[in-house]
Order: sequence, then structure tokens, then C-alpha cells
Amino acid sequence: MFMDEKGRLWGKISVLDLLIGAGGIFLLSVLYFGGTILRSQHLVIYQVLPNPVIPGDGTPISVIGTGLLNGCKVRLGFLPEEPGQFVNEALTRVAVPEDLAPGSYTVQVRDNRGRFAQLTDGLRVRWNPHIERFGPQRTYQSEWLEIYGHYFDTQILVRLGNIPLHPLDWKNKQHMLVKIEADKPIPPGVYDLTVSNPGGGSETVQHAIEILPRPKVTRVYPDVMTYGEEVILTIEGDNLPRDAVFYFNEGSSRLGDVIWISPHEVKIPFKVTSRLNDWYSLGLETPSVPRVVVSPRVVCILENMPMALLVNLEVNGVSPETMQILQQMPEFRLFKQIKKGESQGNVSLPGLWFALLGQYKLSPDGTFQMFLYHGKLLSVGEEVSISVFGHTLTGRLLRPPIPIRTDDEWRKLVTHGDS
Repeated sequence: MFMDEKGRLWGKISVLDLLIGAGGIFLLSVLYFGGTILRSQHLVIYQVLPNPVIPGDGTPISVIGTGLLNGCKVRLGFLPEEPGQFVNEALTRVAVPEDLAPGSYTVQVRDNRGRFAQLTDGLRVRWNPHIERFGPQRTYQSEWLEIYGHYFDTQILVRLGNIPLHPLDWKNKQHMLVKIEADKPIPPGVYDLTVSNPGGGSETVQHAIEILPRPKVTRVYPDVMTYGEEVILTIEGDNLPRDAVFYFNEGSSRLGDVIWISPHEVKIPFKVTSRLNDWYSLGLETPSVPRVVVSPRVVCILENMPMALLVNLEVNGVSPETMQILQQMPEFRLFKQIKKGESQGNVSLPGLWFALLGQYKLSPDGTFQMFLYHGKLLSVGEEVSISVFGHTLTGRLLRPPIPIRTDDEWRKLVTHGDS
């Protein structure tokens, strides 16, 4: 029999013992089920690690809490929900978008049972800037510096050595323009380049930027030219580089080979071959250094250029006394000086010499020069009327006019005579 006279099963276990055991098992089951139910009703987020997070290194964040089930979705700030990577009920991971802007974000978790939990300002995002390239590496103060890279905050700081630069033209998190200006002049030299995000990291490129002494042009002459002219353009100033190339305005071709005299003077053989007709600025460029304007509106190129003209006229019908006076005018001394400079020996020519204020012009086909006086073309054999000592004289032009490039030579001869 299973039960003896003492109520024990198989003579060993009493019915009371059996009931007590069954009751214990039932109680444990109730406690376990109740604990499970209790835990499943609480979804809590305690913290997020790492904090702050630095986008770009590919490290996901870990959401730590309780009641986290497989299939939970995580929202960072106002971004769309993303499925979490379930590890256990206390840990879920999620990736951080690389372009998430710096700041503090609320972390929210929602499971498929509709339970919801959030941690206000639970995630801080910090950018560490990274410089990929920049340029120019040799430039002048007050010029623009372009920096390319990643994670440039809108309030990023840029320094040359210990000198902060401003203002900053922020394009996006990968490109910015910085004007090389500071509260004080930046001495020429080689500087480290540092970019720093407020509340974040920084990056420094050593010996990155060379600041050069800025060229300065104080005088250019001749400063008025016209088509077809060939001149020696003289440029005076300070810090004129030996390897400089000069231009008129942006986009124009180089002026010619530079003859470097000193940091204060250069000369350039120049011929006006294109039909320019305006005031032009002077630009300068050196190898690996951007072109800069060193003197605005410094040279004028004209279609018709005012010019002093030396003309030789055969004048008839004047008294011997008047002829003697006319032969003593300084124009004759100027002509002799010009001919001596040309080494042509005999300077005796018939007629009288007069200085006229006329105009110079190149012919439309660019093949020969034209000289005008009162709008009339000065041609050999033509009659020309001029005013001398309040009287009008008419004479025949014996030879082509001689242009006087500047009035400096004329003033010198008038003041000091033929010396």
C-alpha cells in the first residue's frame, strides 16, 4: 500500500508534509511571478555613456536603466526614433549621427508595450575639430584664409600662434573663411594654426602659415598711356618682392618681365597692345602667394592721350625782329637736346620750333601713330595755326611732330637752359 496506518506514504512521507511542500512551491511561484510583473511594469533610464559623446569616432552610446526589452526604440532630442541594439534588460546601445550638432539632448526610450521613459539632458554632444587642408600657406595680413576639415562649430575660434583672428565667415562644419586680422598688427613670420571649439577640443598644425610683409606701392610712372606705347614702367614703394609678377586688375595678363632694382623700386618694359580705356589698379603676385591689389586706380590708359608735341613749322611773313625772337624760344633748345640724345649729329633744320599741347592716338589698325592739334591731324605739309605772344602765326609742318613724354624735360630746359 502507498499509505500505512500512520498516514505516511510508503511509510516515509506524511500527507501533512506533502501539503506543506506543495504550499511552499506555490508561494515561491507567486513571489517569482509577482516580481517579474513588478519589474516589467517599470521602464527607467539611469544614465547614458559616454557623456559627452564625440561624433565621428563610430562609438555607439549605451543607454543604462531597467525594464529595457528587446525591440526598444531610442530617440535623441528631436531626431527620429532608432531601433536600439538590445544587450539585456539593463543595457541598450544606439548609434549617434555624425552630424549631430553640439549641445545637450533628452534621451527617450519606448518599447512595443507602449511604455515610455526619458532622461532630460541625458546626452551631451561635443565636437572635436579636425583640419584636413588650408590655404594659402603664404599670404599677407588682411587677406582671407580658407580652412577645410570636419566639426567646425559656428563659434569656433582660430588663432595664429597666440593671436586670435576675427571676423569669421563660417560656411559649414567642413569649410570656413577667416580674415587674417587682429586687434594689433601681425608681425611677419611663421605661425602655428589652431582651431578650437567652445567647450570642445582643438587641433593645431605647427608652422602652418607664413605672414609676409605686405607690399606697398607709392608711385607708378608713367601713369598715363595710350595704345601702342612702349614704356619703362617704374614702380616705387616698400617690400616689393624680387620674384613678383605685376598685373592690371583681375584676370589680365602679366605686364612683362620685372627688373628688380631694390625692395623699393622695380622697372617693367611694357607695351600697350590691348585696347584698354580706363583707370586700372595694379596687382602683384608671387609664387604660392595669392594676387593682391597694391595700388587702386593707379594707371590710366586712354584712346587719345594729351601730350606735348614739338613741331617744326616754316613760317613766312614775319619781320626779321620777330624771327630773331622766335629763334630764341626754349623749344629750339629742347629739340637740340633730344637730337643729341639720339646721337644724330647735325641738328640744323629750317623752320621754327614750337611746343603745342595736342593729342596722341594710335591708328585704328595699330600700324602708325597719329598726332592731333585742335582735333586736326598733324600731317607733313599741312598748315598749322598757333598763337604766340598774343598773335596768330600760320606755318607749314616740315616734319612729323616729336612727342614729349612728360613735361619734366621741358621744365628742366626752360629753367636751366641748354646745359
